[in-house]
Amino acid sequence: MRGRGRVLLPLLSLLALWLLSQIRVSTDISTVLVRPSWAHWLGTDSLGRDVAVRSIGGFSYTLVQTLVVF
Repeated sequence: MRGRGRVLLPLLSLLALWLLSQIRVSTDISTVLVRPSWAHWLGTDSLGRDVAVRSIGGFSYTLVQTLVVF
């Protein structure tokens, strides 16, 4: 990764951590397997959790672990 990527990924990680603290990530039975919409950009899973938020959170933790290794 060169140039802007070295700065962009850590900033996205911090944004993701902030985003996760702002959005409720608990289960919601009323929104089980909802299709993608403005409220849930990638839809929801079988427990009603937002797939986009969970993906961003996973990226954030993976990036932190990668930085620890290097």
